[in-house]
Amino acid sequence: MKMRIQVWLFISIVFLALSHSLKAEDSLVTLLHTKTPGDTSYINLCNQIASHFLATGNEDDTINHYISLARQQSIKTGYKAGEALADYNAAKIELHKNNYPMAIRLISHSKELYESIGDSAGIANCTMQFGVINYSEKNPAGAFPFFEQAYPFFVRHGNLKYSSMVRYLSGLCLNEMGRFTEAESRLREAETVKKQIGDIKGYYECHYGLAEVFYGTGRYDISETYYRECLSYFTKMNNPIGIILAKIGVANQLLATGRKDSVLILLDDAYHASKNSFYIRGLLNSTQSLSQYFVNQGDFHKAFDFQREYYTTRDSVYSNDATRKSAAVERELSLTRKQAEIDLLSKQGQIDRILRIVLIAGLAAIIIFSILLFQRFRFKKVANKKLEATNQELNKTLQDLKTTQRHLIQAEKMAALGQITAGIAHEIRNPVNFINNFSALSIELLEELKTVSEDERKALMEHLRTNLEKIEQNGKRANGIVSSMEMHSRPSSGTMEETNLRPLVENTIGLTFRAIRSKSNAESIRIEKSIEADLPLVKVVPQDISWVLVNLLNNSLTAIQNKIIKNGSDFSPLIEVELHRAGKEVIISVSDNGEGIIPEIRDKIFHPFFSTKASGEGTGLGLSISHDILLAHQGSIELDTKRSDVTRFVVRLPVNS
Repeated sequence: MKMRIQVWLFISIVFLALSHSLKAEDSLVTLLHTKTPGDTSYINLCNQIASHFLATGNEDDTINHYISLARQQSIKTGYKAGEALADYNAAKIELHKNNYPMAIRLISHSKELYESIGDSAGIANCTMQFGVINYSEKNPAGAFPFFEQAYPFFVRHGNLKYSSMVRYLSGLCLNEMGRFTEAESRLREAETVKKQIGDIKGYYECHYGLAEVFYGTGRYDISETYYRECLSYFTKMNNPIGIILAKIGVANQLLATGRKDSVLILLDDAYHASKNSFYIRGLLNSTQSLSQYFVNQGDFHKAFDFQREYYTTRDSVYSNDATRKSAAVERELSLTRKQAEIDLLSKQGQIDRILRIVLIAGLAAIIIFSILLFQRFRFKKVANKKLEATNQELNKTLQDLKTTQRHLIQAEKMAALGQITAGIAHEIRNPVNFINNFSALSIELLEELKTVSEDERKALMEHLRTNLEKIEQNGKRANGIVSSMEMHSRPSSGTMEETNLRPLVENTIGLTFRAIRSKSNAESIRIEKSIEADLPLVKVVPQDISWVLVNLLNNSLTAIQNKIIKNGSDFSPLIEVELHRAGKEVIISVSDNGEGIIPEIRDKIFHPFFSTKASGEGTGLGLSISHDILLAHQGSIELDTKRSDVTRFVVRLPVNS
């Protein structure tokens, strides 16, 4: 039920044109009684009634009744077009129930029937429907090819409503895949056609899609205008889903541009409206934005609560179980088709008399050859037993080495985390000092209350209340910092996921920058960022890539501090971080103007346990582990030696598309 409202909003625009409401429900049912069961007109009318009921929101049992009539009569009379449309309508019901495996099975059968009678319109609709199912399962990359495949048919037949629809759906997929430039082109094309044919609701749906693209690429001035226009329209039309999404969009826009006015009101409205209507997409978007809002406010406890609700909701709805079932159905259908082909080949390839003679002669030759091989087999059997014993010993040794390696990696990661934690410790001292100071003042005020007049007592009580508020405020601040560090210290799950590297890199730089600022001789160090806005999603383990970046930043800090100690502060210490796309790769580079790496040791820096730090200050595993992590991501890390005055490490990660 929670997913039904969300999926219905998306799917309804796909099937609206198929749901003809030529007459009222009673008139259609009355007309059916005048038809003879088994006639194509009777079957077509049953399908028409089912489509009408789907469009007007009747109960599934009523729809299933007419779908069952259409299917039974179609099978009985061999009317494939009627059976195909009955399965198509049945698939819509299963989609509303989030029963994706059954929906795939029905759509696949419907498409096979349309293919058998050469109905290209039915084939195109089924193809588009496969895209809808994939998008509903949070698989935009899987949905996109189906929409692209269906588009040419609708263009050739001048169907502007459906051609603009699949263009709009393609744009939504591209936006979620991080291909913002292509997404903008698709959505603008769809928006133009929607306006041309007078589909105002579709026009503003494209408008909202463009606002998402502009927001994702940092064009905040344009995105705010589009979000607010959508909010005005959906409010006027009393469209609750549109209102929720537009409010979240406006709130995110205000957050991104540093304006806090109305953010909490907008997000709170969207959050409660989504919860009351079981609108999952709105609930996910609002909880994620509320978490970011409270992070900006320094209230890490509330931020963590909303982030936890986001992941709990997402995992409960978009679990892997439905995806696995859908994949199993697709595999089953594929195997069924292949088995049919095998059966056909088997019938065509009957063994004739000549083949039997050849086989008998071949069998005799095999027997003679087998006798010759028997002795060799016995010898190899003994040798294989010895080899198996050796392999078992080697496997045990390999497992022991892997276990040791995991322990070393975890120890190195925890050491790096410890450095960051120590660097941020002074962040906690400030609120603790505030608490101590205001507590002492409050004790003095309590003593003074015993000896003052009534008027003075009121003033002192107000002062005491202010002190207690300050104590509470700084206590929450300290607790928030500790909660933030606990979240950062959680071990990696090791699961790769589609990730936007821009926020990951910015958050990691912010965390490390605090640690750098806390060093006594690091006040003058500047960190400059050059981060590209329109980046594709990259499949990585986020915690591991964050750790690699922290390790590189810490190495740069050490190099700069050593140069300050040796040469004084006559230079301007600088750490630069760049993030951009280069062809089919995303590049992260970290450079500094510290003491540098001498040519004699450049070939050794990625070796395990090689370190230029003093004894006890490092394990020599940081760059080696970083190299292994990136190798597991099919990426690389290298030292750029083009400039002698700058040490620059370059990380390369492959783009998914």
